Amino acid sequence: MAERNIHFKGMSDLSKFLDTLAPKLQANVLRAALSQGAKIVRDAAVANCPVGPPGRENARIYGGYAGALRDSIRYGSQVRMRKGKVVAYIRAGGHARGKVADTYYAKFVEYGTIPHGNHPGTSPHPYMRPALDAESEHALAVIANFIKNRLETKHGLDTSAVVLGESI
Repeated sequence: MAERNIHFKGMSDLSKFLDTLAPKLQANVLRAALSQGAKIVRDAAVANCPVGPPGRENARIYGGYAGALRDSIRYGSQVRMRKGKVVAYIRAGGHARGKVADTYYAKFVEYGTIPHGNHPGTSPHPYMRPALDAESEHALAVIANFIKNRLETKHGLDTSAVVLGESI
C-alpha cells in the first residue's frame, strides 16, 4: 500500500505541547487517544469485512462460523517512550475474544491467493486497507481532539494555544 501523508493545522503545536508533559502522563494520554482513533478504523474494517458460511472442513477443524473473521478484528495501542514510538494497530485473524474459531485466513481474504495444488485460488476481498484509506483523516482528527480535550478537562491544562484545523 502506498504511503499517505496527512497534515492537520496545529498538529506540530500539539506535539510540542505534549513534549512538555511528564512522560507517564504523555504515554497515558497518547495511548487513550490512539485507541479512540483505532476504534474508528476498526469499525470501518468490520463494516467492510465479507461474511460467509465456512466450509465444512473449516468449521470442523477450526471452529469456523459465519462472521468469525469479522469478530476477530480488534484494535489496540502501544506507547514505547524509550524508542519514541507510538503505535496503534488494527488486527484480524487468530482467535476472536471468547470465540473458538481460528481465522488464520484473514490475510488470504484481504489479498487473495494464487492457484496452487488442486486449489483454484481466490480473488482478494480487501476490508482493512479500504477502512484505513477511508477513515485515516477522521481518525487523526479524533486523536488530536481527544488529546486536547483530555489535557483540558482531566488534567486542567490550558491548550488554548493549540488550534486544530482541517486537513491541508
